[in-house]
Amino acid sequence: MDKFRNSLNKFSDFLSRIGESHMSSKGSSILDYDSKKREYEIKLLNSAFLELKESSAGPGMDEKSAYDISAMLRILSQQFSENDIEGMKKTVNKIKDIERKISYPAEERFRIKNIPNDISDDVGADIKELEKCFGSGCYRASVILCGRLLETFLHRKYFEATGLDLLEKSPGIGLGSLIAKLKEKEVDIDPAIMQQIHLVNQVRIFSVHKKAKAFVPTQDQAHAVILYTLDVIRRI
Repeated sequence: MDKFRNSLNKFSDFLSRIGESHMSSKGSSILDYDSKKREYEIKLLNSAFLELKESSAGPGMDEKSAYDISAMLRILSQQFSENDIEGMKKTVNKIKDIERKISYPAEERFRIKNIPNDISDDVGADIKELEKCFGSGCYRASVILCGRLLETFLHRKYFEATGLDLLEKSPGIGLGSLIAKLKEKEVDIDPAIMQQIHLVNQVRIFSVHKKAKAFVPTQDQAHAVILYTLDVIRRI
């Protein structure tokens, strides 16, 4: 829940820059500032407040803490609408007290053994980013990174089988086209693995491409895709 903690600290920091004297009068619009600088500070505060509310719904928080923080955020929203700066500061401190007492589960680690040396740096960076995205509740980004990992290993598989580097010949080739290339060269890959690859690719396509309604994977869906991806990579 680093994302929630960071959002809370950011909102608290912006809030500390704003005093009651900055307000034109009690109950006035929170954007009622004479100074352009102050208007900018309030915009930052608005943005930080939205980010704080969104990040509070992330994974890893126990039910009681989530309930208590949700209740505090409702109070904070009311104070925000009333321009009650001092009230907001007190509420933020209460939220910080709750957050400090939360025992978060250990961040999930994803591991791939025996990575070829020439792709180990790229794969290591992607795995690290995948762990951060999943731990922060960024599930669409997690699925997209799964596709990137698959591409890296399938490019490597193609190179091992043919001696040709598609990254040089066709740098923009997508995952679907890469699979087709492997089939053209009769590269031996278990059909069950190919089905898994297609499944991950379809979820990735729905996550990336614009649809009438954006597909947002749930935590369980993203986790399943990650496990599928790692299983495919280990078996390639």
